[in-house]
Amino acid sequence: RVSEEDENPCRVVIVKSRSLQNLAKRLYHAQRLTSGVQSIRQSSQGEKASIVGTVGVEEYRRTIPFVVREGNVCLEIGCHFGTSTTLVNDAAKGGDPDSVGGCLGVDIGSLIIKS
Repeated sequence: RVSEEDENPCRVVIVKSRSLQNLAKRLYHAQRLTSGVQSIRQSSQGEKASIVGTVGVEEYRRTIPFVVREGNVCLEIGCHFGTSTTLVNDAAKGGDPDSVGGCLGVDIGSLIIKS
């Protein structure tokens, strides 16, 4: 019997890529944000968006108040029925229905699209 560890013996992948290096500068871990160890730096005009990695829906939703600010325009990819999209949208609106902020959710699941 082959163990899970034997199925993927590769422990590290090293990639020489300026694009990945630049992407890593924009990557934040959700647990570090929600625990206060790390915070997303204020972005300046024209700066690329930050990327937050989460595991599971609950961690994703806990991250929203730490990363979404009033006036943000957000895109949620893989929104399913839109429960989290609504939470992101509310955070981006900041309680102001006239706010320019908001969230658009998209999903390609055929069952979701039919709903």
